[in-house]
Amino acid sequence: MEKCVVLGASGFIGFELVCKLMEKYCVTAIITNDTNDCYESREEKIFAVGRNANVKFIDISDFQHGNEEYKLLFNCHLIDKNQRDETNNIIDYFDHFNFDHIKEIIWLMDKNKINNNIQKLIHEYMEEIGKKGTIIQIPDVYGPWQPVRHSIHQMIVHDIEQRGNPYVFTLPIKELLYVEDVASAIISISEKEFKEEKYELTSDASVSLKEGTITNGIQDFIAKLNINSKRTHSEVTPYIIKTPFPLNEGLAKQKQHIQQFFHLY
Repeated sequence: MEKCVVLGASGFIGFELVCKLMEKYCVTAIITNDTNDCYESREEKIFAVGRNANVKFIDISDFQHGNEEYKLLFNCHLIDKNQRDETNNIIDYFDHFNFDHIKEIIWLMDKNKINNNIQKLIHEYMEEIGKKGTIIQIPDVYGPWQPVRHSIHQMIVHDIEQRGNPYVFTLPIKELLYVEDVASAIISISEKEFKEEKYELTSDASVSLKEGTITNGIQDFIAKLNINSKRTHSEVTPYIIKTPFPLNEGLAKQKQHIQQFFHLY
């Protein structure tokens, strides 16, 4: 069974990726302490995985000094850290890593925050260390374990607490994907023998929401979503999720999760 590494395994997308990967890979899940999840949240995620022979959780310092061989490293650290245009910090952070025992790196980046300068720095860095690298741009993602900073999480909490007043989305949602769909798409791209340099995750049922939209509960939120028109992609290869998880079911699962772990939020 092939081995892979997930850097930022306790983050939102990182944890879902671990859960998907462990079905057919030996996964080394690296915990980083500078993501937005709290200590109790990280403990719950490790407990949820349980005693699975295909997964081992380690601290980042143990990985830095190890020499185990891996096929892939999934870098979820940047997207789950909510890092913006700190381009120098991105490369400085990885300068003390030894990637000699890694064959290929998958970089997960927030589509709403990445820019050409960041992509150029990553490309130059991969050439410098002599490794294959692929950037996957990811839009807004929802589902269980979504960080509290996200507006959908806040809207659901607003709905659970029945505050009586509407919830206002202060930021737009340009596109929305379910976290399980995102993890499956990332793995599918990683398994391609010949990869493009850059991919963009999208969906056949793409939706968006305007800034300033006022909603009264989850069903009203769904009703006010806009169906996105088909777009042309010139610089980035689209990876289209053909049968996305139904939005109403995904929001119901996220609401159920928040209710179960309300003490963490």
